[in-house]
Amino acid sequence: MRFSFLVVKKIFISAVLLVAVCGAWLPALASEMISGADIKRKIQSFLAARNYVGTPAISETRLFPSCASDIKVAPMFDSLKTIELSCAEPGGFKIAIRTNATSVRKSL
Repeated sequence: MRFSFLVVKKIFISAVLLVAVCGAWLPALASEMISGADIKRKIQSFLAARNYVGTPAISETRLFPSCASDIKVAPMFDSLKTIELSCAEPGGFKIAIRTNATSVRKSL
């Protein structure tokens, strides 16, 4: 009986320490990430500079590794309907996002 109580106590203490350590690291990791909302704003700015509007198909809560250099935004397939975003850093990323972009006609 005594043995099992000590084992349970050690497991409980280990679990509490694990939660405490993970809880301390998560905010630090989150600050080193780029959110889908940030990516969406970057795409919308890219489209607006070319007189297009769109609704990028990306979750605003999705997280990407941070990029020390600028994230490169480029059209794919000779169209702005799909955009490629890439980070040239080691361990960076390259993703394709559907924008559903349409041209904005300026009235005279």
